[in-house]
Amino acid sequence: MDRMKTLLESYYGVGSSGDEDPSLATNLDSASFDRESYVKDRLEKSSFAELLRTDDSLVHEVRTLDADVQLLVYDNYSKFIGATDTIRSMKDKINEIESEVDALASRVDNVHGTTLELNERMRPKRSRIEKLVRLQGLIQKLNFLFELPLRLRQCIEMDAAGQAVRYYQRAVPILQKHAEVASFAAIQKESEEIILQLRENLREKINQPSLSFDSFNESLSLLIELSEGSDLLPSAPSGSLDKEALRDAFFAWHEHHFDAQIKRALELQANLGLEGFVSELCVRVLDDLQSACETYKRLFADGTGLTTPSEEEEVRAAREDAALQLRAFAKPVLSRFLNTVRSRLVADDVMYGGEIHAKEIGRDAAEGKSTRESELNATQRSEAGQFGVLLGALDAFVRHMHETDLGEVVRAGFLQDRSTEVAEHVIRNQVVLAFDELHADVNKRLIAMYDAHVHKEEMQHASPMVRAKELAIEIESDIAQTMMDLDGLLRACSDLLADMSAIFDNLIKFQLRSWVLGLANALECVCDPFHPARRSQGEHGRIALSLHALGDGKSSSSSTSSRQAQGMAPERSKILVDVPVRAGDEPNALLDLACLALQFRLYVRRCPYSIAGAPELMNELDATKERLLLAFVEANANLLSKDLGASVALAPEEVGSEGGFGAWSVRPSIVAVVEGIHRCCKQVSLCSQDDHLLGPAKKLNEAEADDEPSLGAGTAFDADMRAHSGRFMRSSTGNRVTASVQKDIERMFSRRVTLYEHVQLTADSVALNLLKVILKTLFEATRESTFSREAFQQFEIDLYFLRSVVPTLVEDVEVPSTQLTQVMAASRDRCVDPEPLSQDVIDRACRASRAAMREHQEASS
Repeated sequence: MDRMKTLLESYYGVGSSGDEDPSLATNLDSASFDRESYVKDRLEKSSFAELLRTDDSLVHEVRTLDADVQLLVYDNYSKFIGATDTIRSMKDKINEIESEVDALASRVDNVHGTTLELNERMRPKRSRIEKLVRLQGLIQKLNFLFELPLRLRQCIEMDAAGQAVRYYQRAVPILQKHAEVASFAAIQKESEEIILQLRENLREKINQPSLSFDSFNESLSLLIELSEGSDLLPSAPSGSLDKEALRDAFFAWHEHHFDAQIKRALELQANLGLEGFVSELCVRVLDDLQSACETYKRLFADGTGLTTPSEEEEVRAAREDAALQLRAFAKPVLSRFLNTVRSRLVADDVMYGGEIHAKEIGRDAAEGKSTRESELNATQRSEAGQFGVLLGALDAFVRHMHETDLGEVVRAGFLQDRSTEVAEHVIRNQVVLAFDELHADVNKRLIAMYDAHVHKEEMQHASPMVRAKELAIEIESDIAQTMMDLDGLLRACSDLLADMSAIFDNLIKFQLRSWVLGLANALECVCDPFHPARRSQGEHGRIALSLHALGDGKSSSSSTSSRQAQGMAPERSKILVDVPVRAGDEPNALLDLACLALQFRLYVRRCPYSIAGAPELMNELDATKERLLLAFVEANANLLSKDLGASVALAPEEVGSEGGFGAWSVRPSIVAVVEGIHRCCKQVSLCSQDDHLLGPAKKLNEAEADDEPSLGAGTAFDADMRAHSGRFMRSSTGNRVTASVQKDIERMFSRRVTLYEHVQLTADSVALNLLKVILKTLFEATRESTFSREAFQQFEIDLYFLRSVVPTLVEDVEVPSTQLTQVMAASRDRCVDPEPLSQDVIDRACRASRAAMREHQEASS
């Protein structure tokens, strides 16, 4: 029993290991299991109930294992029985096969014997049959030779010159071999005359322009085969044909043929559609060119023809010369073909809509294509969008170019490179067209917005920023649609031209960059007829525009244009835009355009598309916004200061004041300036969402309680004014020279006020720049005027009024205060008798004017 156990363990590989673990002696599933240790351990550690449960489980497992072993034995037994039956069956079949092989071998022996017997019986008759067959062949050849002239004439009448030459080629060797036979010599002479006549016919035939492509090549090939010096016409007269002349005829006819093919394709393009036109042109030119090159190399470039050089160097030189001539012929044909395809693919009408698909389906049906095929083509085109037909044409063009093989006529990869070049040019053109259309749509929207302001149309929203946001959303929608269309085009072309994917990506990046720069120029061109980036000729002309852009003009618009031209980046100046000149100068439109520039700066920052040089573009849009705000300030300043120069030196009675000197008041033009600045601040505040509408320092209605301190004798403004009062009094003539010298010295050391600084989209910045421009205008008008005492006193009230409202407009009152001081000093200098008013009169006049202005503002609100 132990021996059997050892054998089973060694067979199944479960024998006891030499390294037994004593700790696993009580584990039933371990190889180190020891039944005595297990029983002892169970008795020591388990209770009686646990022992009973263990016993039941062991009994159950043993029975399960016995059943499994029984099933395994039964299964193995059935397999052994099946194997025994199979072996017995194979033994029986092998015996049957041996008997059949023996029968087959006997039959083969019988067939072999019968064959040998038949060969012996048929040997005499076989030799006789072979003689008769040879005789029949000879008779047929003789019949062919005797009928050769008739056959040749019939072929010529049927215009089957090739068949006639083949007949003659078969007969010439026999006729030349048996030339001593009179009948054969007569047949040869008659046949040669017929062939010579055929050669003359072929020579006349190749000069016919209406000859088909295959007919010409066949005729020329036959003509060269029948040329002087060949074995076919040994008795032909010499000098009848020239190989160079045949080569020139070959090139001339094919040049005319390809010109006619291109012209014919252009005539059919209206009925073919774009894809059909490109396919037709490729078939007419590329396939024929490939066939023509093969024919030329076979006829002229293989060293055969009229003469056969004996020296190898001469043969190689002749082949090289023939290849050069073929290359010189093929390149112009390819160039005309590529130019024709390129010009058609870049035409403006290649972006088709839905109706062209119906035409294509109808054309497919006319060509015999199935309805399912036509519907499949239409589905593919619809998935490609408006560029579906263009992509089909490009695919046909590239496929034909890649399949055409011109051998050594062009360098390796030449056709693939040219097809890639044309396809890239076409795609670039379509991208440019798409962005040009986007430019045109944006310009139309900008013009519509500007015209709405010029014609004083009612706006849906009061805030310029809200209007700019709505317009920006519309433009962004146009961009998204354009990018969606181009995405399908570029994805398809990247599959068509695998190495063009990166180039197309960069193309879109830089087109987006150019579009943003063009938008920045368009925003400024809408409001400036002299902008250097304007492409429209208009009424001014390009020369006038350039001169004004350089600062030759003296108008405010030309000065603005000069500043813009000086501050414009060189790259931006190259992005010209088509924006027609608009009539009118509307400052509110300028503010809307500035808000739109700000919106597109935000768009560039969060743009979902990759744009080349996005940080620089944001800087450009910032500069555009500042220039538009500057133009907004300048336009408002021109409007507000328009009447200041004419009325600055007028006395109260000259402007219609009633009551003489007892009823002093601020002039309406000065009040209108302050109200205009308030209006501008309010508009800007709506854009920037400031907490105040009238300025960051004080509201006008809150300044009433501080009137006395702000205008009393203790203010810095009054102290400055009184400090200069004695200096500019003209008490005697003798002091005029000293006063003039002193005035020049003070001007040298006075503070320099810079106009047109950077304008921010805040009420304070706009108000400060407006004040600087208006006060500068007021200062220049003051220096050019002469004041009477009453006019000087009126002007003093006006200046004190402006001084009192400056803190309500701007935070930094230093620059306006300096300018007001300069204006007051200039008025004193230009006054004949500068006698100031009392402070009480000035305060009452200013207070009354402020109250009236406040009531007017409340009523308008």
